Amino acid sequence: SLDSCLAGRERESPAEAGVLTGLMGKYLTPCVEYVVDGIEDKEKMLIGDPLKQIVPRTDLGLTMQLTRLLDGMLTAERAIIEPPMLEAIFVLCLTWSVGGALVQEARLKFDKFLKKLSGLNVNPSETASNGPGQLPGFLPTLHDYLFDPDERRWVAWSALVPAYAPPADGKFSSIVVPTS
Repeated sequence: SLDSCLAGRERESPAEAGVLTGLMGKYLTPCVEYVVDGIEDKEKMLIGDPLKQIVPRTDLGLTMQLTRLLDGMLTAERAIIEPPMLEAIFVLCLTWSVGGALVQEARLKFDKFLKKLSGLNVNPSETASNGPGQLPGFLPTLHDYLFDPDERRWVAWSALVPAYAPPADGKFSSIVVPTS
């Protein structure tokens, strides 16, 4: 699945495929080993318990989910080839594929691991605009953010969701959930 994903991308955009191959090497194996096997650092032999998942996932399933998310984000129309943009999108997809089925406590651990592994600047400011080449750090985890490739920045999910206004009569039967 990983090889076929990269081979398909190589045909469409050799520049993109080259960057993605490097990102796979930097992130995928360490993150999957951390989640599935509890391996934090092979060289220092730091091995703990695997992270707790809501639904147990295999390393193959996590990898396939990552490639599907990348396919959805890296469309031909977007034609993204800049390495910092690709890395931001990759980190977003990794957060929701490898880290997506983790319980909240494990998400915190995964987030810390991923941010350290990235080597990117983590900006703890609430008001800062975090673009490619940096990660947001004000909210608890990267799960609280979306990287918007059109805006070229990380955006808190909470900024995209309108505030809830309960029905005036207070009745449960009066609740309308907008779907568009």
